[in-house]
Amino acid sequence: MKKIILVLTAALLAAALASCAGGKKADDTTVPETTVPETTVPETTVPETTVPDTTETDPSVFVFEGLSLKLPDGFKLTEINGVKTAVAETYPSPADNITFVSVPATSADLEEMTAENMKAMFEQAYSGIGTVSDFTYDRGKLGDADCIVCELKATIGEVEMIQKPCSYFFDGKCVTVTFTTATAELADQMTAAYNSVQIVK
Repeated sequence: MKKIILVLTAALLAAALASCAGGKKADDTTVPETTVPETTVPETTVPETTVPDTTETDPSVFVFEGLSLKLPDGFKLTEINGVKTAVAETYPSPADNITFVSVPATSADLEEMTAENMKAMFEQAYSGIGTVSDFTYDRGKLGDADCIVCELKATIGEVEMIQKPCSYFFDGKCVTVTFTTATAELADQMTAAYNSVQIVK
């Protein structure tokens, strides 16, 4: 469980920090110039990459560790801070992103990922750099895979984002896909990407 928590926390913060690079101020209708202290957000560049996991029939469908999803229009795959990440071609504006991580896991790990433990993990992850609110937790199934879907509003400085970390347990591993929405413009496409997730074997 501790390894899963560490990996999820790292992926969550990578997504959040990537979103801070181009996020929108809360309740603002224009995209402002945002200055973030270098100690809070490291400089990141999005290198061009080729990803062999994309299916040949539909290049917008990405397969990662036995999980597939349809990427939002105009998204490309890269790595940010060592985490496989899908971002808009115009990143960092908008800064919305989807991160992918996989770690070995057992049913005991799944049982420890309770609502209370997950909420505490997210609050700890943002401690000192931001706040977490509007936390929700749902446990269910995707095919034969157990899944845990959380949603929360995270605020770092003036940047507000909605994060939806979704953990799928199958084949002795936990595959977590975190959808981070920092702009209202892509909210519907991010929801469509979440709804497209499938287990492929």
